[in-house]
Amino acid sequence: MTRRADGVTTDHSQQPSTPSRAGRAGRFLRENT
Repeated sequence: MTRRADGVTTDHSQQPSTPSRAGRAGRFLRENT
């Protein structure tokens, strides 16, 4: 799991335990990487 400085957590195996704002960013990153 990678936690960026802006607080977005990216994880390809489990959902990020972050606010919905970061969750949307996490899904976006998973869909586009």
